[in-house]
Amino acid sequence: MSEHEEYMRKEVMKMMRILAGVGLLSLSLLVLYSVKKVYGYRDMRDELDVMQIEQVLSLALPYRNDSDGGYDAFIQAVNQVLGEEVYQINNSIRLNLEIQK
Repeated sequence: MSEHEEYMRKEVMKMMRILAGVGLLSLSLLVLYSVKKVYGYRDMRDELDVMQIEQVLSLALPYRNDSDGGYDAFIQAVNQVLGEEVYQINNSIRLNLEIQK
């Protein structure tokens, strides 16, 4: 094997190790994010009763055609129903929603 081929083989092995590390890190972050979402869902389910869920939906549904699919309006509605800011959204979006009302 020539010197150039040996050099290229070593470089490819370095890149493969880096990519494997990035892949492992990505998978770890995905698992952590999924666990966080599951616990968040369980916590929200424990905080809200049927009447509160209906109230959240009635507040958030008019905004479902927004560019974000109504996500920020939904978060704002949950906070309003719970009476505290449990979840945070971008303040500029919140101001836009309040102006539209």
